[in-house]
Amino acid sequence: MNALLIGMGFAAAMATADDPSDFTLANGLRVRLVPARADKEVVLILGLRAGMFDEPAGVPHLAHVTEHATVFDTTSAGDAAAVDRWFAAGRANAETLPDFMYFDLHVSPEDLVTALRVQAMRLSHRGTDAATLAREVPRTLSEIEMLENPAWPGGTAKFAFSAFVQAVLHGRSDSPIKAASRAITPQNVCEFQARAFRPDRAFLSLVGDFDPASARKVVESAFGSIAKPKSAPIPRPTPKPGRLDASWDASTSHVLVGWPVPASTHPDHAALTAASAVLMQRLFMDPEINSIAKMPMVTNEIDGLFVVNAQAKSARDVDALESKLLDRIARLATPDGIGDPEVRMACAQYQQLAGPVDVDKLPLPPNVSRSLARSNVELQRMMRAAQWGDVAAYVKRLGAIDAKAVRDAAARYLDPKTATVVKLRPSA
Repeated sequence: MNALLIGMGFAAAMATADDPSDFTLANGLRVRLVPARADKEVVLILGLRAGMFDEPAGVPHLAHVTEHATVFDTTSAGDAAAVDRWFAAGRANAETLPDFMYFDLHVSPEDLVTALRVQAMRLSHRGTDAATLAREVPRTLSEIEMLENPAWPGGTAKFAFSAFVQAVLHGRSDSPIKAASRAITPQNVCEFQARAFRPDRAFLSLVGDFDPASARKVVESAFGSIAKPKSAPIPRPTPKPGRLDASWDASTSHVLVGWPVPASTHPDHAALTAASAVLMQRLFMDPEINSIAKMPMVTNEIDGLFVVNAQAKSARDVDALESKLLDRIARLATPDGIGDPEVRMACAQYQQLAGPVDVDKLPLPPNVSRSLARSNVELQRMMRAAQWGDVAAYVKRLGAIDAKAVRDAAARYLDPKTATVVKLRPSA
C-alpha cells in the first residue's frame, strides 16, 4: 500500500505540539500523544518492529500479504463499515518495509474512539480467512507488477529484500515471490502475526485534534488488555560472508550487499548510520552508478544489518554493478575517502528529530496539510525510536560523529571481503 509522505524534505517539518507526551503501557506498547487542536482531524499511526526480515523460510512476501489481510480482516461488523469508508476516502493506509510495518488512519475527532479500537484489534488480531487472501494477494502482486514496469521511476528494491532474506537468512537461492504469495495460507498469516505483532515491539502515535487526558484513557482501555508475550522475540540468523546467486519470479535484477553490525546502543552504531547517509547520497549522485542502476538504497535501520540494495537496469549490468558498489563502499574507509563537512551534512538531516520546530511556520505544498506534515514527522520519529530507543540521545551521538569515526567504523564493519553479496536475477 502507499506510504505516508516519507522523505528527508519533510523530516525537517517537526511537529508542533501543544504538550506532547510519551508513556508506555504495562504490556510494553509505547505511546506518543501530539495534540494540535487546529488540525481538525486526528492521525493514528500504529507501528511494529516487524517486516520482511521476519519472513520464514519458503514464504517470501508474507509480511506484505499479512499487512493487507490485517487492514481488512480485523474489525467487528460495526467497525468494518468505518474502515471501508476511510479507505475509500484515502484516509486509511499501511506500509511494509524491511524491518518495520505501520498502519495509519486519518479520521475526524468524533471517530477517534472507533479508530483506536480498530488499531487495537489490528495489534491483537491473529489469523485471516481464505476469502480475504483471495482478494488481497492479487492486490499485493499488482504492486510488484507496477514497480516492475521499466517506465516506473521507482523500482522493486523493497520487494527484493524478501528474496535477500530467503537467500542469506534461510539458505534458499530461489524465491518465487509471486508463486509463493498465491500459496500463502491463513495459518501462515496467523503464525506471522503471533510472532511479529507484539505490544512490546509496537508503537502508537496520535497527532491532531484531541484532548490528551481523554485520549490517554481511551488508549489505555483499548490497548491495555493486550497481553505482553511471555517469550522473547525469536533472534534472527546471522548472514555468512560470501557471494550468492539468487533468482525470483519478478522481471528485475538487483545487487544486495550486507554486513552484520552491532546494536544501536554500541558506540559504533551512530557512525554507521552516518556512513549510510553519506553513501546513499553519493550513490544517488554517482553518474557511473546511475548509468546501470536505479534508486540505490542504503540502510542501517535493519536490526543487526547494514544493507546496500540497487536495482540493475538490465540483467547484464549485475556484475558491473556489484563491482562498482563494492568500490564505492570501500572508499569510505580510505584516509581521504570522507571529510567532516560531508559527515556533518549527512547527520544534520536527523537533528530536527530531537526537538520541535513549528510546522505552522514552514511553507508546504498546496496538497500537503499541516496534519499530514505533522504525522509524517511523527512516523519518522517512530521508525527511529523502534531502533534507537531514545531518539534525542541518539541524535546527540550523531552530532558528535566526525569523518574519522565514520572511516574507522567502515573499516571495521564494511569490508568488501567480509560482505554478503546477493546477485538477484529473474528465474529462467
